[in-house]
Amino acid sequence: MPPRTVIALLFCFVLASVPVSAQPEFTPLPVEGYGSQVVPSPDGAVAVAFTDARAAMIANMDLSNGMTIIDMSDNSVVTALDGPVDLATSVAFNADGALLAVVHANGDVALWNTADWSLRDTHATLHMNARTLGFLPDGQTLTLLTSGTQPLLLFMDVTSGAIVGMAGRHYTRESELRAILSEPQGLMRTSAIAAALAPDGLRYAAANGFDEIVIREIETHDWFTAREGEGDLPQLSIAHMVFANNHTLVYMLRSGELHEFDVETRTDRLIATVADRLFMMDVSRDGSLIAAVTHDPDALFVLDRATGAVIQQVSLPSPQLAISLNFTPDNSAILLGVLNTEGTGPAAAILRITP
Repeated sequence: MPPRTVIALLFCFVLASVPVSAQPEFTPLPVEGYGSQVVPSPDGAVAVAFTDARAAMIANMDLSNGMTIIDMSDNSVVTALDGPVDLATSVAFNADGALLAVVHANGDVALWNTADWSLRDTHATLHMNARTLGFLPDGQTLTLLTSGTQPLLLFMDVTSGAIVGMAGRHYTRESELRAILSEPQGLMRTSAIAAALAPDGLRYAAANGFDEIVIREIETHDWFTAREGEGDLPQLSIAHMVFANNHTLVYMLRSGELHEFDVETRTDRLIATVADRLFMMDVSRDGSLIAAVTHDPDALFVLDRATGAVIQQVSLPSPQLAISLNFTPDNSAILLGVLNTEGTGPAAAILRITP
C-alpha cells in the first residue's frame, strides 16, 4: 500500500482498531496538506489549523499550506486567512477570543481580528524561530519564547509591537553561562526543550535537555529548581508541560510517567505510569483530564488527573505522526493534528471524549 494511502486512511484505522462497544467518535477535520497544528478559540466556537513550520522544515515539506479557520459546530471551513500565514511556529488567541496572534519562524508576529478575520497588524522582531506561550490575562501582552543558547521569555505589547519586559532563566552571570556552554553538552543545559505559562501569567516553567525544570516568578524574577536533572548526558524526556492551574505544573517523561509539581508546597507527585515512550500530552482547561499519546502501545490515552485512571484509550497507527494535541475548552473533545508526509488526506481530526 502506498504511503499516501496509509496516511489518508489514518482515522479509518483508528476507528477499526477499537471494540464496537467502546468505539469513539473520531472525525477527520477539513484540513489537508503536509501537517497541521490545530488550536481552538477560548469559547471553542472555531479552531485554527496551520502548517507547523518546524515540523515541515524537518520533513523537508512545503511550508505554504496556509491557515484554515474551522467552525467547530459542524466541522466546516469558515475561511482561509488571506495574508502572511506561511512559516508559522505557533498561534494564540487572547482571553476574549477577539484577537489571534500568529508567530512566524522569520520573527514576524501577525495579528488577526477574529470578528471578520482581517489582518490587524504585523510586527517584525529579531527573534527567529520564537514561539508563543500565549497571551497574558490583559489580552494585550503576548509572550514570545526565544530560541538559542539562553532562551528568554519576552513580553510584546501587541498594539505597538514593543517588547515591554522579559524573563530569563537562572543564568545571571555571563561567566557562568560561558562555563556551561563550554561543556560537551552545554547547549542542552541552557536550552528550553519545553515551557509553560501559568494561566494568571505570573510564572512560567522551562525544562532543559537534562530534564531539569526551573520555575520563575515573572514579576519578582525569583526562581527555583522544581526538578533536578538526571545523569551526565542529555535525556530529552520532558517534551511537554502544562499548568493545570496557577500553582500546579503537569509534565511528562518519555519513559511513560506523568507527574505534577505543586509550586506552593514544592512537592512532586506521580500521577500515573501510562505506557512506554510518551510522545506528547495536554491538560484540559479545567485541569481535570490529561490526554497523552504513547508509542508502546501506539495509542491516545485520556486520564483522570486526580486518580491517574484511564478513562479512554484509542489506538493510533503511528503516534510519530501526531504534532499537536489540544483539548477543546469545554473538555468534551480533543483536537489532533498530524504530520502528513505525502501531503494528501486529512491532517487533523477531533476525538469526542466518552463520558
